Amino acid sequence: MLDSEQDRLRRAAQAGGAAEGNALQYSAQVARHADPGTVVEQFERTAYVASGLSTRPDGLGDIYWSLWLVQRLRARLGETRRRRAASEALVASEAFVEGLHAALSAVAHDAMNQPANAAACLEQAVEAALTAASVPTRPSTTVNTPKEEEQRAMSDREMKAVRIHGFGDESKLAVETAPIPDPGPGDVLVRVHAAAVNPVDSLVRQGVFAVSDRPLPWIPGWDFAGTVVATGSATTAWSVGDVVYGRPSLARDGSYAQYLAVEEGEIAAAPRTLSLQSAAAVPLVTLTAWKALFDLGGLKSGGTVLVHAGAGGVGTMAIQLAHHRGAKVVATASGDGIELARSLGADEVVDHRNEDFTARGRFADVVLDAVGGDTLERSYGVVVPGGALVTIAGTPDEAKAAELGITAHTFVLDSNGPRLAEIAALIDAGALRPVLTRVLDLDEVAQAHRLIDSGRTRGKIVLRVP
Repeated sequence: MLDSEQDRLRRAAQAGGAAEGNALQYSAQVARHADPGTVVEQFERTAYVASGLSTRPDGLGDIYWSLWLVQRLRARLGETRRRRAASEALVASEAFVEGLHAALSAVAHDAMNQPANAAACLEQAVEAALTAASVPTRPSTTVNTPKEEEQRAMSDREMKAVRIHGFGDESKLAVETAPIPDPGPGDVLVRVHAAAVNPVDSLVRQGVFAVSDRPLPWIPGWDFAGTVVATGSATTAWSVGDVVYGRPSLARDGSYAQYLAVEEGEIAAAPRTLSLQSAAAVPLVTLTAWKALFDLGGLKSGGTVLVHAGAGGVGTMAIQLAHHRGAKVVATASGDGIELARSLGADEVVDHRNEDFTARGRFADVVLDAVGGDTLERSYGVVVPGGALVTIAGTPDEAKAAELGITAHTFVLDSNGPRLAEIAALIDAGALRPVLTRVLDLDEVAQAHRLIDSGRTRGKIVLRVP
């Protein structure tokens, strides 16, 4: 191996370890989207993966997530070999990735039985692969293994979580230690890597929306992405190591926690083209938009839909779903949300601060209202006879709707794993993309709720779960 290439490898490993956020997700972005480029760049990608593994070993779930990344990197290197003559650098890169893949596969079973040793397993796998590729061992200063207290927490069946012990403002959100849930026969246990924040979370926190008669404390949050780490005795659809996302039942503890027990039918394989943070932003809002537009609204190709709050979480996905279905999309927005709505596929955008959407008369086959109040009241008059008004922000007036010859609906969303699988396919095909505007740490959950309560957020807010 050339000295210059060794230097590039070391620098890349250091940069990968110092990168803000999760180095594993960063390496995923590199492996998926960057053009293979030069052989030395392949070395840098390999180093980012190695650095991500060794500096962020967050536990057993990362072994399987890392294994998936390495499989993708193997494919990249194979593409490069087919397009270029082999060089010493490329051969060493391939040897490293092959060795890392073999080592990760070998330690996965042992780590599953002894999760507290997952960090050591990762480190051993990286070093074994570096040795096999004749790559100098990285300085020990680049290694950041989990703290002893984290290992004790795993063995004691404890996790970090956000819980509410009473109802009220964001001060009721307590970041504390909670028991790791035991999966039921038809459940999977997921190591949560990211959890999205939604308005329903705030309503539950305030006591406005009663989701369960269980005694407090509750863990809120009903959007997540993570890795399956255990399965129930009757679970058949999932295996340990599967990377999944979902919107679990509101009646159970939610996703503001390191671990989540969820029914196997409520999840789907996470979109391959998204980071886990972006994947966590998808389930609730996209399932909501789908049910409102198609199941209740009956929107068809060639129809016209009015989407209120087009720059919000539900609105951004509703615009894309309707556009993909072949409908004409009119959205309301303001400020920078106007351009965002247009970029997502809105044919027309009404600036609700300066324009009156009712001036168009009865033009919409379907209205999706995520605002409520006066906006909801004025929306009845823009629906064409035989059309539908669907609100997720109020109680519809069925009598008023009947007078106008339309239907009016609201609903409580059900979990739907099979539909999430359809949504993942659309995302991987490039038809949908989540709008992720803010990522905060789990400890910053109160700030996330203040932002949601302001009613002025664009897209989604996601919490990183350590």
